[in-house]
Amino acid sequence: MEEMVRSIGFVCPECGAPEQRQLSVFAFSGGMTEVHCRRCGKSKTKIIRNGDRILITTPCIICNERHTVMCSAHDFLYEPILAFSCVNSGLDCCYVGREDIVKMGLHKLIDILNAAGDEAEQKANRTVLKETILFEAMLQISDRMDRNKVRCECGAEAWDVDVRGGNIDIICGSCRGRLRLTAVTMEDLEEISAMEELCIPKGEGDR
Repeated sequence: MEEMVRSIGFVCPECGAPEQRQLSVFAFSGGMTEVHCRRCGKSKTKIIRNGDRILITTPCIICNERHTVMCSAHDFLYEPILAFSCVNSGLDCCYVGREDIVKMGLHKLIDILNAAGDEAEQKANRTVLKETILFEAMLQISDRMDRNKVRCECGAEAWDVDVRGGNIDIICGSCRGRLRLTAVTMEDLEEISAMEELCIPKGEGDR
């Protein structure tokens, strides 16, 4: 007669490795059972049976905390799959059940984590690119100022610079005329680079 087993699966928050272990149902007959991450050994899922109840404490790859859940011993031993979720995100953090279904659950969780990591990296890269474009645009404007290539239609030669988001406003100190330059994309930077002279339109402040 084939021995009945349960598969336990989680993703280690310390090293990021998926951990799946096959255990005989007799391992849950009483006392405590622990499933450690075999790669780093720094995290573990702890299973305690108390009569007809099972208490599970598992690490969470999503929030890096430990979550404790309770289920019936019958469900723990016989349900095809039990998925326990992170209370902070709602995403699964631990699976108990048939080996093939637990493996599918872990693969799905890893795909979600990888997608989230890729999105965060792309967002960080976009932020760095925007900051670089803005910095380069400011260098271009500073160069025009050093070469006396910034002027206002009112004839004044003093101005202020106001930077908000991806917009750079060059403001005449006399008439308060304003030249707005946008520095968000590489095309914006190319346009600024092509401007040999920056001319501020005359404002209403000139009397």
